[in-house]
Amino acid sequence: MRSKFKDEHPFEKRKAEAERIRQKYADRIPVICEKVEKSDIATIDKKKYLVPADLTVGQFVYVIRKRIKLSPEKAIFIFVDEVLPPTAALMSSIYDEHKDEDGFLYITYSGENTFGEAVWTGAGNAILFEDGDGEASSAISHQFRFSDRSELSSDSPEPGVPHKAERPTGRNYSRYFDAIGEPTMAGSRPSKPELPPSSRSGRSTSYALPLSLGNPSELANRKSARLTEENLQALLSDLESQRSAPPSSVGGRSARYCRRTSEQMPKTQSPKKKSTTTSRKSRAAPDSHPLNLHPDQLGRLSAAMAREEARHGTPMHLDDPPVINNGVSEAADEACKASGNKFFKAKDYDRAVQEYSKAVEADPSNPTYLSNRAAAYMSAGKYEAALYDSLAASRLDPGNEKILHRLARIYTSLGRSQDALDTYARIPSASATDTAAARQAQRSIDIAQKQIDAPDGNGNMALWSIDNAKQTLGSGAPMPRTWQILRAKANLKIDSLNSLGEVQAITQALMRQNPGDAEAITLAARSFYLKDDKGVGKSDYERAEQYFRQALSLDPDNSDARNWLRTMKKLQRAREEANDFFKRGNYAVAVEHYTSALSIDPANKITNAKLLGNRALANIRLKNYEAARSDCDRALKLDPTYAKAKRTRAKAVGEGGDWEQAVRDLKSLAEENPGDNELARELRNAELELKKSKRKDYYKILGVDKDAGDKEIEKAYKRKAALLHPDKTQGDEEKTKQFKDCLEAKEILTDPQKRHLYDQGLDPNDPTSGMGGGMGGGMGGGMGGHPGAGGMQIDPEILMQMFGGAGGMGGARAFPGGMGGGGGGFPPGFNFSAGGPGMGGRGARLVLNYKGIPYKTEWVEYPDIASKLKAAGVEPNPDATGTPYSIPALTLPSGKTIQDSWPIAQELERLYPSPSLQLDSPYIDKVGDIVGDIATALNPVWIPALPGKLLNPPSAEYFVRTRTEKFGFDLNTWAEKEGGEKAWTKAAPHLGRLAELIQEHPEGPFIQGKTVTYADFVLVGFLVFLERLDALWHALDVAESAKTGARKTIEDLYFASAEWLKRADH
Repeated sequence: MRSKFKDEHPFEKRKAEAERIRQKYADRIPVICEKVEKSDIATIDKKKYLVPADLTVGQFVYVIRKRIKLSPEKAIFIFVDEVLPPTAALMSSIYDEHKDEDGFLYITYSGENTFGEAVWTGAGNAILFEDGDGEASSAISHQFRFSDRSELSSDSPEPGVPHKAERPTGRNYSRYFDAIGEPTMAGSRPSKPELPPSSRSGRSTSYALPLSLGNPSELANRKSARLTEENLQALLSDLESQRSAPPSSVGGRSARYCRRTSEQMPKTQSPKKKSTTTSRKSRAAPDSHPLNLHPDQLGRLSAAMAREEARHGTPMHLDDPPVINNGVSEAADEACKASGNKFFKAKDYDRAVQEYSKAVEADPSNPTYLSNRAAAYMSAGKYEAALYDSLAASRLDPGNEKILHRLARIYTSLGRSQDALDTYARIPSASATDTAAARQAQRSIDIAQKQIDAPDGNGNMALWSIDNAKQTLGSGAPMPRTWQILRAKANLKIDSLNSLGEVQAITQALMRQNPGDAEAITLAARSFYLKDDKGVGKSDYERAEQYFRQALSLDPDNSDARNWLRTMKKLQRAREEANDFFKRGNYAVAVEHYTSALSIDPANKITNAKLLGNRALANIRLKNYEAARSDCDRALKLDPTYAKAKRTRAKAVGEGGDWEQAVRDLKSLAEENPGDNELARELRNAELELKKSKRKDYYKILGVDKDAGDKEIEKAYKRKAALLHPDKTQGDEEKTKQFKDCLEAKEILTDPQKRHLYDQGLDPNDPTSGMGGGMGGGMGGGMGGHPGAGGMQIDPEILMQMFGGAGGMGGARAFPGGMGGGGGGFPPGFNFSAGGPGMGGRGARLVLNYKGIPYKTEWVEYPDIASKLKAAGVEPNPDATGTPYSIPALTLPSGKTIQDSWPIAQELERLYPSPSLQLDSPYIDKVGDIVGDIATALNPVWIPALPGKLLNPPSAEYFVRTRTEKFGFDLNTWAEKEGGEKAWTKAAPHLGRLAELIQEHPEGPFIQGKTVTYADFVLVGFLVFLERLDALWHALDVAESAKTGARKTIEDLYFASAEWLKRADH
């Protein structure tokens, strides 16, 4: 039969409710009692439990204990639809009982009367029937009914004369009455009058019931009363009277009678008629129901009934057979016990359990057998089974100190220290030694709880206390769930990466045991929130939000989950706002927002460390180096493993003037992280800055910033000269030297070429710097350090020269690809080649900046490319077709010159493998192909726009003239006919392909996820080129229309590469 309760309550909610009940009422099992309109008797077989109708409360308790093997004091009874089973007409059948997968024991009872309407046979008469497997049973009929049947019929001929019994329905039970005959009636069956409304049982907050099985005339005079100890004793007296009746034979079968009448029931048939009377639901407060009495009361009842059973047998069965199921007679129980003792002493506990079990089967009311089996279970490490037997033994013999001692030790072994201490309190002879382990566990857990609850509590101290309590557990006993929860909370208190990983391990184990454990789910969510790692796939914040919401769905009143979710969302918004201001360059406002975010959850160490690190970066941009250093120190105190804070601190220390300390810090980090390419680049930059710091600091001499303009430098010089001029210092040698330094600083810093070299680490006025007599001017003056370059020697730290085509210095600015100086160009349908990716040298510059290699750039006008490279001694491209010279060109200290970005990247990767460009990445060719397709589609857009937007006049004139001759048509006409939206429409699908390629690694921001490859520089060089043409943002719009999310994907990659574009104009 399908349960209505299951239909209306999803599995997750049933599981969660069962767990909530177990947490609130320790050791009590939730039992669902559900009434159905009609039962299908034909489906009941010998595996199901059949319980007679019209049971009293005591009998119901007895049935639960005996039939379902469940101690009633361990049950929480839940009555669906407020249906409280009455005592007089309690139920027709109990079946479909099992402990379901969601934690409930289901008991479904029928609303119909399975055995006929109010089977009346006189006081104490019994109906004999047989189970499906041939075992005989008896149904005790009683003299009263409940609700609309709880009063005696007013027209009975005399008190105690029952109505005629009706034959039960159902093919499996039709033979029962055939076999035993129909009950003899002491008088004719009267008609059943309708009870007046005043006589019906109404709604009541108490459970008023007749409790004893006395004479009907006594019942008619007895008032209904609450279930009390006195009434329970009366019930036991009635049961005693029933059991004392002599047995008799009916229909060839023996039966036990209660107050047997003088007449034997004749074997007659009863008409097949089902009751049409329906019981009105009796509604009462569940807590007042007799089955939910205090465990002590029900325990006393259960123990008393067990003792009665031992003396007289059970009233629910026929005479017990002389031999039980396991083949052990009652006479052999002591022999089984002795055998069990032998195995126990031999430490063969499994065999001991088997022997003790035989003794228990033979005499289940013997507390010694149960206690001995508990000892065997305990020695075998089966503490739950040992607890069950010890509790049963203690109920049978409540004052036995040996049993209580064993029960207390089991409680201690299971981590239930308070239960153990309560049990010891019942033992007059219990000593301090006996209670020491339980008190140690209780004291340790109390300390752990206090450390966790205190705002300044110590999580490590809490863990130590829990480990101390763990020592009191039995060997192999699992840690109690409450202790595991405390352990998780203690690790949250520590709030380190390792401790948060421990929290996740604990909570995952608890959730596997019970997926509806809202408390464990909340703790798991908190661990992800505190860990705050973006990682691959979902970020920790996303996982935390998922768990918080799951906990709230299971327990809408879970204030912890709700409050932590709100805190996390608030902190997340504040951090995103601060980061946004930082990205936009509004560093002062970013500092304010980071400060505000730090106040939201002061206990969140890892996230606050990141906020402090970000604020330090903003302070560095504001040149507040000391504040930045302080922020990094605070971040490292919160999270000593935060490597980024160490790097930021080194930068703040260096920018503040102490590059020696910065280099030491970065070297230490590099030793700890040998594979960190970015860190290696930062170290090289710091070493270069250290070298630069050891020469004369002209900016410091004049007291100006490194980005000061010529006018500011002139003003600073005049101020210094007015104070240090020899005419005013009267021969002061030190001030005279300072004056010369000021003059020298002004000469260097106001000369663009010398200042540029100085900023690259060279000192044009210092003979030891390897600059010879200075720059001769242009390429003819001797750039290089290779033969024929005019004698200029490059400082070993300045590893190469680069002839670029981008911005400033009066030369050509940016143009795509391997643009030659020999009159080559882009014919119609030009396919942009990945062989020379990087627009006008940007790919090569990105590589140099990424690897942290010092370099300087010589800008060349477009028509002068070939002549300049020839004059510098550069060999033409060996495989050039009409373009023997192209830019970018890179000259190494060895004198070797390389042309085009791809060969340059290959050579730099060979010479400086760290950090790697990942030149074997398959994405390089893929990106090159897509960028080529985009550039080809946009030829009518960018080629005509290039001269006016990016080239200086000499280069612009040369470009237009040569390309017009080459193409055979006017570039502006071409732009009008084929450019504009027509060209962008052709480019749209290729921009969509580009976004899809990047989105293959959603963790980003680079094309290959977290790994930087040369493919990123191919794409970023092209994006910068579009930006210089004022076409980038329109390209992003077109990409977004072609592929949702394309704008953000491409922007993220572009901004992630921004630090390698900083020297694009040098």
